[in-house]
Amino acid sequence: MKFDTSQDIFIVISFFIPGFIYDSIIRNFVPLRRNKEKELQLLRFLTATAFNYALCSPLIYLLISGAIFRRSIVGQAATWLVILAVVPAVIALIHAKLVQRDGFAKIWQWLGLRSINPIPTGWERIFS
Repeated sequence: MKFDTSQDIFIVISFFIPGFIYDSIIRNFVPLRRNKEKELQLLRFLTATAFNYALCSPLIYLLISGAIFRRSIVGQAATWLVILAVVPAVIALIHAKLVQRDGFAKIWQWLGLRSINPIPTGWERIFS
């Protein structure tokens, strides 16, 4: 891959850095299987980035349309920093807390659903 302009570098950063930050933080709190296949890891980064941008889409729209920080480059840079780094970190911490406190089971129960455990027996869970 060849980076000719600073815009190329920004595009790569904007597609992978939020997912990388999310994945790096979530791995500190939730045990995940290590994927040796780079494609799956990149897909996880892109999925986390897409979720991040979905949550931040109103802010991104206001920023790009010029409704906020039209003349303040520092304000624009700070907002992009929040979108690219702070929001993925907060999302990862919330996700980790939900997983550690079995919050997803409570959510499923509140919705009247039962989740299926992918590990069939307790012994397989202990030795996995």
